[in-house]
Amino acid sequence: ADDEELAPNAKKLHPGISSSIITELTDCNAALSQQRKKRQISATLAPIDAIETYTQISSHPLNKTNRQGIISLDILYSKDLIATGNIDTNAVIFDRPSGQVLATLSGHSKKVLF
Repeated sequence: ADDEELAPNAKKLHPGISSSIITELTDCNAALSQQRKKRQISATLAPIDAIETYTQISSHPLNKTNRQGIISLDILYSKDLIATGNIDTNAVIFDRPSGQVLATLSGHSKKVLF
């Protein structure tokens, strides 16, 4: 509409976000983007050629619903356990060597984040 206030670049302003805040966020984004472009790639990362040769050796579905998706993950290396937080509102504890789910922690009302 003609009476709506527009931010820089003709974007519609959101109620509660002043134009000075939008400008500050835009400037911060530009500065951080420049820093990321200058960042050196770690020498410990696997080269693309090596990654292209990787093959899947196993698959372990951890979700029991149609709403599948792991959104957080943590690994306890000393015991080779993997904990996942899932979109289906469950957290799953997985034993990697045996390929078995040790526990499914349910009862959350929203997706599980760590």
